[in-house]
Amino acid sequence: MYVNWRAAVVLVVLAVAGWYAYDTFYAGGQKRAKMPTADLLAKYESSSTVDRELMYGELKDRAGNGKLDAAALRAWLGKKTQAPETYKVAAEMLGRIQDRKSVEALAKDLQDPKPSIRIGAAKYFQHAPARRAFDSLVKNLEHEDPDVRKQCVVSLEEMSSKTSAGVRYKAEPAKWKEWWEALAKGEKNKIPE
Repeated sequence: MYVNWRAAVVLVVLAVAGWYAYDTFYAGGQKRAKMPTADLLAKYESSSTVDRELMYGELKDRAGNGKLDAAALRAWLGKKTQAPETYKVAAEMLGRIQDRKSVEALAKDLQDPKPSIRIGAAKYFQHAPARRAFDSLVKNLEHEDPDVRKQCVVSLEEMSSKTSAGVRYKAEPAKWKEWWEALAKGEKNKIPE
């Protein structure tokens, strides 16, 4: 009996790839949809790049549908030992659901010595602008890490878009302070406290 080993190897590889695709995208999607928020974050932290993107997509979908557990996200922020990427995702998701209970903690995190924590906190304020974060965001425009500066600019631009005088000054603290001083009180009140 003649066996074409090349064809057999190709079939085995295709079968394994098919199972992986099924398990990751279809069956995995059904499993992710049933996971609590805390489990999704834990899985995000311990997963490969592909799985992280899938977990992030699920978290983002839940944020858009209002199905994220804010308490679980806030608890995750309290664990400063987790991977920096997980902190950033938890902070961003809290911002996406406009969780105002996190404003104080995240405003303090803008002063954290770790750049990844500052970036995560700034991502929160990108999605949930707050007046009380303005000074800290402007101070971070002078941070040595370019990613911190970049995220703070994005957050400040989003904050300014809430007013009728939306501006874009890049990483120029003096211009941002000048804009803030010139902004009328009624315009500042358009930005949540």
